[in-house]
Parts: sequence; structure tokens; C-alpha cells
Amino acid sequence: MSCPICDGTEWINMDHLRNVEYWRELDLLKRGEKVGFQVCAKCAFITYANILDPEAMKKNYSAQRKAVLSLNHVTCNRKNLMVRSFLGDRLNAWRDAGRTFLDVGCAQGSLLNMLAEDFRWDKKNILGTEWAESYAKFGKEIYGLDIISDPPPDRKFGVISLFRVLEHMKEPQKELEKLSAMLEPGGYFFISIPTWLDILE
Repeated sequence: MSCPICDGTEWINMDHLRNVEYWRELDLLKRGEKVGFQVCAKCAFITYANILDPEAMKKNYSAQRKAVLSLNHVTCNRKNLMVRSFLGDRLNAWRDAGRTFLDVGCAQGSLLNMLAEDFRWDKKNILGTEWAESYAKFGKEIYGLDIISDPPPDRKFGVISLFRVLEHMKEPQKELEKLSAMLEPGGYFFISIPTWLDILE
């Protein structure tokens, strides 16, 4: 596989940094198989050797993520704290300017609910996408949010958020190209990806 960032083809396996039992418990990895966690030797982009295509990933997410657990709320609370700390008053300014907000891979919709509850965004101006059906159902029924499977290509958004989502995509550059066409003029991307620099060092 070629690196989607720099087209490099030399990869260093880092399976020893992952919890292999996680994949075995989900029946996604047989004993002796490698997880395929790898770093590009040319640009240090980290990914998996075999990321599923979008349709297979949709099925996989719904099969794996059958219920919203307390751990999901803890993770999303941490996400909300990071977003609040990083974006600060921008969230209020964007709301006041009438911007629309798309959260790609919104899980159970915790970030969007924070925008509605804490920052008083009108729910008609916020939208989430989520492939795990149980998570989307939670966000719709508990938070009253609009959550769909995929971004609507015919709509424009003032802010598009991808929080710990880009690294799950098989072809991140193509996804960003599609999403950038959905940004309003002067719109913003808010992208967060996990870093492993401490581990690599």
C-alpha cells in the first residue's frame, strides 16, 4: 500500500503498541495474524495496513458498537473539553453569525448536544454523521439531534468537524476533498487526530 500522504511504500510495523486481544475479541483477527499498525518510514504517517472500504466499515461499526456505554460518554466528555478549550469564543461567534456545523463521525452526538445545550446553537443548524446505527439512534432519541449516515453533498456548512475520524478513513485526502466542497465560502475545518509522537520517541 502507498502512503496516502506522501506516496511512500516503506512501512514499519508497530503491532507491539496495540492491544491485539481487542481485535481477537471482536473476531476481526485470528491468532498469529498481524494487526497491521504501521508508520510510514518517509513521512511518519501512522495507519493500518488494511483499512476497510466505507461500505464494509459501516457494517463493521454497527456490528461492533451495539450500545452506547459509559466509556463512550467519558471519551466524548474529554472530546467536548478539548473542543471547548481549543475553540473557545469562536463557537459563540460562529453561532451568532448563523453558521451551520457538521460533525463527521459524531458517535452519539455529544459534541452537537454540547453546542445546543451549552452554547445555545439552534438544532436546525447542527448535523451529525455516524455509521454505528445504535450511536446515531441514541443521539436522535436522547438528545433530539439530526444524525444521518453520510454527509449530504448538496448542503454547505460553515464549520465541518472531524474529531478523531480522519485516521479511520481509507483515503483521507479524497474524503477531505469531498468535504471541502461542502464548506461555505470562508468556512472552517476543525480536525483532530491522535498523535503517537511520545510513543515513537
